[in-house]
Amino acid sequence: MRFVFDTSVLIDYLHDEEMAVNALFAAADKGRVFISLISFMELWLPRNRSDGEIRREIAALQELCQRLGIRVVPCTPRSQERALTLLEHSHSPLGRNALPDSLIIATGMTRRAYLVTRDNRWIDVAWGVARRGASLPIIRVISPEELVEEL
Repeated sequence: MRFVFDTSVLIDYLHDEEMAVNALFAAADKGRVFISLISFMELWLPRNRSDGEIRREIAALQELCQRLGIRVVPCTPRSQERALTLLEHSHSPLGRNALPDSLIIATGMTRRAYLVTRDNRWIDVAWGVARRGASLPIIRVISPEELVEEL
């Protein structure tokens, strides 16, 4: 199994939320785990934190990646093309995070991975893309709870 984690779950991990911690460790036990470089970029977005706090968060995620063998992956040209198709078909459900979310979703598609997120809008994107007949791989969206309890 392969898993791509959304930034929302990584932020929960940084806040020491038990379910996010459990999901990351469970995914590492069950298969390969990927984090898009976009998630690291999203940590720099305004959230009323100092540069030092952001750097500490990034260092904590890098340590987690090293500890669990998680790969941080860039957006490939194929992921970028798929993200553009996603935006063409689903920019409304993704809202203000449409650009980073579409890139993370496309990374999951390219890696043929489960997308682990707390963002319920991603399920709407999965259904919307399928209904509109976009030529994209099936999006498999699960919550951290589903990862820990059902897979």
